[in-house]
Amino acid sequence: MAVKLKKRAVPSGSTTKKTVFISSTFRDLQQHRRAVWEVITRYHVDVRGMEQFGARSTAPLETCIAELNQSDIYVGIVAFR
Repeated sequence: MAVKLKKRAVPSGSTTKKTVFISSTFRDLQQHRRAVWEVITRYHVDVRGMEQFGARSTAPLETCIAELNQSDIYVGIVAFR
């Protein structure tokens, strides 16, 4: 399945907060996600991840891609699952 991501234009010298999207499998990496989330929130950024999604009418993959398209930085947490 091909996933199409969009590039976002960010003005040069912009002081707006960057958006960071955290991605991983959830159940087996909850502690790792929490640790990364806590570190990243110390910086001047907005953090997004499945913890904030709530109930939605779209499929999980569609929701993730939509959130990712609105983010500036992607953090993928990978393990052995």
